Amino acid sequence: MTFKQKVIRCLPTIWVAFLSLFLFFAESGFTQSDTGVDLRPKKAFWGRYGYVNGAGKFVLEPKYEEALQFSDFLAAVKKDGKWGFINGEGKFVIEPRYEEAFLFSDQAAAVKQDGKWGFITRTGKYLIEPKYESAGIFRQGLAAVRWEGKWGFVTKGGEMVIPPKYEQVYCFSEDRCGAMADGKWGYIDRAGVFAVIPKYQEVLLFSEGLAAVNEGGTLDGNEFSGGKWFFIDPQGTVKIAEAHISSAMVEKGAPSRVGTDGRQDTTATIEAVENGFRGSKAHVRIGSRLLNGDSQGPSWGYIDSKGDWLAEGSTTIPLNFSNHTPGEGFTFESDIIGNRGTSADILQTAKNAETIGKAYEQVEQLERDADEQMAAADRADELGDKEVAQAARKLGKEKQQEARQLRDETDKRGGEANANSIKYFDQALKIYQVFAKENPDDLRKTEALYKVGEMYEHLAKYWDAYKAYKKLIEESAANQYWDLAIERMFAIGNVYLAGQHQMMWKIPMPADMNKVVEIYQTIIKSAPFGSYAPLATFSCGLAREKQKKWPDAVRFYEDVLDKYPKNDLIDDAQYQIGFVWMKAARQPEYDQTAAQKGIEAFQDYLARYKRSDKTEQATENIAMLSQRLSGGSLSVARFYDKTGNYPAALVYYNEVLTQSPDSTQGQEARQRKRILEDLISEAKQQASPADKSKISLRSNAQPQPRSLPSP
Repeated sequence: MTFKQKVIRCLPTIWVAFLSLFLFFAESGFTQSDTGVDLRPKKAFWGRYGYVNGAGKFVLEPKYEEALQFSDFLAAVKKDGKWGFINGEGKFVIEPRYEEAFLFSDQAAAVKQDGKWGFITRTGKYLIEPKYESAGIFRQGLAAVRWEGKWGFVTKGGEMVIPPKYEQVYCFSEDRCGAMADGKWGYIDRAGVFAVIPKYQEVLLFSEGLAAVNEGGTLDGNEFSGGKWFFIDPQGTVKIAEAHISSAMVEKGAPSRVGTDGRQDTTATIEAVENGFRGSKAHVRIGSRLLNGDSQGPSWGYIDSKGDWLAEGSTTIPLNFSNHTPGEGFTFESDIIGNRGTSADILQTAKNAETIGKAYEQVEQLERDADEQMAAADRADELGDKEVAQAARKLGKEKQQEARQLRDETDKRGGEANANSIKYFDQALKIYQVFAKENPDDLRKTEALYKVGEMYEHLAKYWDAYKAYKKLIEESAANQYWDLAIERMFAIGNVYLAGQHQMMWKIPMPADMNKVVEIYQTIIKSAPFGSYAPLATFSCGLAREKQKKWPDAVRFYEDVLDKYPKNDLIDDAQYQIGFVWMKAARQPEYDQTAAQKGIEAFQDYLARYKRSDKTEQATENIAMLSQRLSGGSLSVARFYDKTGNYPAALVYYNEVLTQSPDSTQGQEARQRKRILEDLISEAKQQASPADKSKISLRSNAQPQPRSLPSP
């Protein structure tokens, strides 16, 4: 499934054409000369949108309810419930007055007013009066519009040149437009005739003479996935059916080198496509394949217009060894400091070691799976279930055979007999570390730093991995590895939060929650407007809960409410505040204040989130805390009652009646209150006027006027 598909399927049909162009701009890396302004919209943590530059810094203040990409020097933004258009300085060129709006394209933009769609010029004047049910964007002089439930195309003069007869459409690109008929996608020409008959489950825009199409995929809710992608020309002829991959292959037992021994070619299915061709290459995900004994899983990269795999986007060193041989490189045993080979060779050698390590890691997992199946077979035998035992043993043998085959193939690829993954991950780690240290100005340094963290993760050294990712964040600007480092730090924090032990002098020790909080706070500090910041803040609260630092935990949950008021976590944060105080109320060192705070937090939760799935539990928690609270007041009242301090006892009996008047405790408090009030009244009546000022009910030594039931 592509990013485009995932987003488009979640929106009304009207957004289809718009998003096609929006993603064309966003993912093609268009510069200022293309979009007009080199800024992109971004949502701040308090829920408003602004615009950031290439370094991720806000240039236009986040103050809009919604915001779209700049195009033709203008961007559509929503303010006070209405849409208008701003320039690169943030000034309104077209004041907010529309119900909805799209970006400008071909000097026109679609807008919605009084429930109907039309088109305006850059001055805000209507090019086509609002009269359509929906509208798209102008491309190649035509724009999609919906009339009576079907889609057609109009010119800027308002002429309907392609009648509305399609179920869905995209926008025109290279004289072709994706259109749906009878539930299938094809491509129409500018006359509205199908140039490519509708038979596909999904299609993308044409670019550089090719378009990606999908056969066999399925739409499940808002998610499109599965099937096979390939590329066709404007006549519908398949030009790229699968990706072609080539790689060097070494002899078994020989030192691993880069591109010196043999060749092997293979192919892989194209599982996903991101938009299409840009700059003679397309970003695709290819499926699993076996290459030189290396079992490789699905991965993203680039192909050229012939379908040749370019390996992680490289366009200068194509891996087509029928006409190209990479540089010599160096062996794992060579002296890295001695600078044998180029920096590219060094990085490639590290990747080779990493690949072998991952292959052995798969072998080890298969061996563990086989052992588990054999153990399950033994347990089934003990229970007398022969059928289950036979099936488990068969599966275990299959896993063993698969592990042996993959190990043999990995040995041929350059691994050593009976080697394990740790050895090769450690080798890759050291090479990546050296590369990052000795190539401070190399553009690939960021990748090497990221790989250092990744290798530490494979070695289960999670704290070292966190420190490596943190170093990357501190030493580089925002880029693809920067974002991945934030993601991995969050994952490491979750590992420790879940209870993963840390190793200290090779002894497993319980996870240090202070370190967990440090990881999450690094994320919050480094990317305060990022998607992981509210999650990290919430997780800090969970870590403090584990330490029983109740006030600290509450502060983090309150931060979620204050800093991320529109985030999906706010209801959980509000509930958790009540839950923390409820746990605190059970501790002997906390007085009744904790229970009262818990009740108030749960009451706020019920008032704000009436449709939440935890309302019933919150109600039960309030009842339990109220009982605990009233039970505490009742205990104090009983104490003063027994010691003869009746006025003080009345104060606490009244508290019980206020907190839970209909409970068992409330009934007892009501009964004792009546008795004590009668007693105090009788005492006042019996006292003489001269002695009345000397009466002290707190330390009254007089005989009880009547026998009282025990409180």
